[in-house]
Amino acid sequence: MEWLENTPKNRYHKYAWPISTNTKLIDRWRLGLGIPGIVLAFIKAYEVLKEPSFRRTAEQCMGNIVPNPIILDLSLASGLAGLGETYLEAVRVFKDPCWLERVNWIANIFFYCYKEAKDNTGHWLTMVNDVTTAGLFSGNGGIIHFLMRYLHPENIRHPFFH
Repeated sequence: MEWLENTPKNRYHKYAWPISTNTKLIDRWRLGLGIPGIVLAFIKAYEVLKEPSFRRTAEQCMGNIVPNPIILDLSLASGLAGLGETYLEAVRVFKDPCWLERVNWIANIFFYCYKEAKDNTGHWLTMVNDVTTAGLFSGNGGIIHFLMRYLHPENIRHPFFH
């Protein structure tokens, strides 16, 4: 965690971690390689160790993300569901309602992007695949997990922490 905290900030004085040591490419959305995944590590570290600098780093990074993002990727792995899961974890650990406002925005995006079929079924197109899939990380499973956790945060944990 100390290494991540001491990572040089970009020219705008914001934390910016490259996706690997041999590139400057930054992924702003991906839960596995990007900023939401790193922020999730800081949230969990704060929860366990109660180190105030971990909370400050997480909140500063989340504060640098556009508050009302509109991106085509809705998946857990690299889109809005993953970002939403990170915000839900921040709400749970930090108890700060400002992150709940961002969670509400993402939930509303899913509400409006839902494609209902004539037979009372429906789906979302995650933009990771050309077809609808049920997968947790790249399909509808991740969106459904986010929405279930959004509705019942006390009963459902982040998929990384089961």
